Amino acid sequence: IRAVSAPLRVRIRSADATTLTNTTIAGNTLGTGATRNGQVGGVYAANFSVTLANSLLASNAGANCAGTILDSGDNLSFPASDTSCPVAFLSGDPHLGVLANNGGSTDTMALGFASAAIDQVPTVAVGCSGTAQRGVPRPQGPTCDIGAYEADVLMAALTPASPRSPSAPPTPPPLVPTRPARPRPLPTRHH
Repeated sequence: IRAVSAPLRVRIRSADATTLTNTTIAGNTLGTGATRNGQVGGVYAANFSVTLANSLLASNAGANCAGTILDSGDNLSFPASDTSCPVAFLSGDPHLGVLANNGGSTDTMALGFASAAIDQVPTVAVGCSGTAQRGVPRPQGPTCDIGAYEADVLMAALTPASPRSPSAPPTPPPLVPTRPARPRPLPTRHH
């Protein structure tokens, strides 16, 4: 979930507890007066709890989490210096691309090469079935990826680790017949 133009803000209002599964919330900023209300660019649960499962929170202004955030497993928070999310969240660089048309009906943020989010959700976990946000079946690798984006077999290894400038045209990846083995840093748990 990303607010892409001011003054648009993403806000979930609910009278009851809410669960978010296979969600990517990244790169959000704070609106005017938001810090006064204790809000953050990530998930803010003021009067109810938010349970996260297989979700990725990265580089949100203020913090990735605030309020009553519950961990249902296989979540990732980045950077490691942001300790606002539950201790059980994994920590590692997701190497997110810019918000772009990666196929499907909505824009997504692709997982880059050596992403800590790739192949981290066991196939028996809730949400590791069906399709990802862009319509790609889950899983594409041996297990599912954390967040809304499921890296396809070829692109997981070929997507650059650093995001492109929004004004730069995408560089098409070279074609290769198989998904090459790639070193991937293991996510760490917050302390």
